[in-house]
Amino acid sequence: MAPAVVFGVLRLNEGAEEKTGRLSSSAIADIKASSGIQKVLYGKKKEDGSVGILCTVWASPEAALAYQSNLPSTIHTNQTLSFELIAPNEAPLAAPCTEIFTAFGAAEGFEDNITRFAAAVDADKPKGYHGAAVGREIGEGQSFRLLLGWESVEAHVEAKSIVEGVIQRNIHELREKRSSVDLFHVEFKEHDKAVEKVNMTDQGASADDGAYRQHLPDLSIPRFTIMQQQDAHEYAKAFIEGGIPPWLHALYLHWRKLFQEPFKGITTDGAIRPNLFTLQDEGMPIEAITTAATTLLSHLTPAQLSLVQYHIDSPEWRSWSNPEFLLSDKGLRLDELTPETRDSILAVLEATLSPEGYAKALGAMRINGFLGDLVQAPRICNEHSYNFVLFGTPSATTPWGFSFYGHHLCLNVFLHRTQAVISPWFTGAEPNMIDEGRYKGTRILHEEERLGLKLMQSLPSAQQDTAQIFKLLRDPAMPHGRWNHDDQRHLCGAYRDNRVVPYEGILVSEMGAEQQALVLAILEQYLLYLPAKARAIRLAQAKGWFHETYFCWIGSYGDADPFYYRIQSPVVIVEFDHHSGVFLTNSEPAKFHIHTLLRTPNGGDYGMALRPLIQGVEQAFVWEG
Repeated sequence: MAPAVVFGVLRLNEGAEEKTGRLSSSAIADIKASSGIQKVLYGKKKEDGSVGILCTVWASPEAALAYQSNLPSTIHTNQTLSFELIAPNEAPLAAPCTEIFTAFGAAEGFEDNITRFAAAVDADKPKGYHGAAVGREIGEGQSFRLLLGWESVEAHVEAKSIVEGVIQRNIHELREKRSSVDLFHVEFKEHDKAVEKVNMTDQGASADDGAYRQHLPDLSIPRFTIMQQQDAHEYAKAFIEGGIPPWLHALYLHWRKLFQEPFKGITTDGAIRPNLFTLQDEGMPIEAITTAATTLLSHLTPAQLSLVQYHIDSPEWRSWSNPEFLLSDKGLRLDELTPETRDSILAVLEATLSPEGYAKALGAMRINGFLGDLVQAPRICNEHSYNFVLFGTPSATTPWGFSFYGHHLCLNVFLHRTQAVISPWFTGAEPNMIDEGRYKGTRILHEEERLGLKLMQSLPSAQQDTAQIFKLLRDPAMPHGRWNHDDQRHLCGAYRDNRVVPYEGILVSEMGAEQQALVLAILEQYLLYLPAKARAIRLAQAKGWFHETYFCWIGSYGDADPFYYRIQSPVVIVEFDHHSGVFLTNSEPAKFHIHTLLRTPNGGDYGMALRPLIQGVEQAFVWEG
């Protein structure tokens, strides 16, 4: 009889001996008293340290089902799934890092697919690989689970980034004959070898998660009492005409000046590097994306069609911005549409982005709605206070794209056949997690934070000194303009399409292998909006430029310190910054307010570097009438 594994998200009942995120000794004792138990493992999602995964290994499927159907009273698990191991192998669960891939709604034949994928990876044994196991859901479910053991998350990311590697060669096996997927990583510890009580506040779920509540604003002041009475258009008009706050109004006027310049692209010295980008097949599901966009257009009125459609070369690609003010009112605003039309726009987004990228975008939108509730201004900040604009005509063969933008989420997407450029984009959050209400537990940007800090802390001291370009987040040693009210330390935000950004910090090629793997893991997070194949191609491209990729840091790098970092090469720029409060009242940067962005320098933003390479309509014309 094959062994079985049960996975569940740990939650404790109110009557439990230990509460609030602890795995109690009485709970463990109850599990170990169950018939057929072989092993108890526990760990946290690497992607979200606030989620604990309890894994129990059983001698048989019958023992696993008996446990699942009669859970000890000290334990409550959500999304509990039991799997019979088709090919038993303990190595993935014993590895330093376990990748857990789940396929839901599997059709006939998917078991062969997932088994072939596991066998291929096992035969190739990529660097950092520790073993594979495949499980079939016990009972009438249609799910399968793939367990892959790795030395680290970074080792998995590096293996995925190899375009011709075993994962990319065989990934099609996991994309067919199933409806949806989930993927995360866990560092499991066997209970007897771990501490007796595992506290949910370590490994990513900060003990200060609720710290932002110490900085909630006074909602009786005019700023908020007036905002609460306005809709988005009234709010923007009052800002543009009244000029309050003056520093942001001055920035808005500066943005409009920058907008008048023709697009060139971000550079290190003012000169565009040619021939960095090529037309290529990146596996984008262009037929599905085009169908979703065409369906959207079929739901629109003539007036809405005239608002949403722009020429492919319109300069309005560049007029996005991330404040809550509706400064560029173009296209359609989702919170002003019918649910059917709004869902059609979100369907375009979902068809374009990776599943994890779409989840990240929804997380940013939901946190924006949570912020609107906190300040009692839901007509200004809500889950759907975003604009959508089409550029060009949706097509599987000719170029087009769209912009989706609003407070703390701005995505610019250029599409040509099976290739995409999702750049520039901006994603932020204040606060970066939801601790009550419908979407409680939503959290974003913590992985970019964790990996960046891990990279900086892992560098030798001499390289840390080189990478740390300023010791303070607002350092007196900074030249004039290096810090500003709006972007604070960011350099490549809205309207900065032509900025000159010299390299700073340490060369990635001079880092050790562990640190280079961390750089790839960071870039993986920043390329998360791209589907898997396109992301792997971009990661491989970025890795090929490690000899000219720089990492720099501003601020301290203790576990509790806020900070800024940037990774920059000729083909990608990513920035991460902890900010002071805008709606919240913290005057100094804090870890609960985060801004991140990605740019494609040297003319790559908005797909501009690709456009001259695309064959156009035949120019010659002879009338044969």
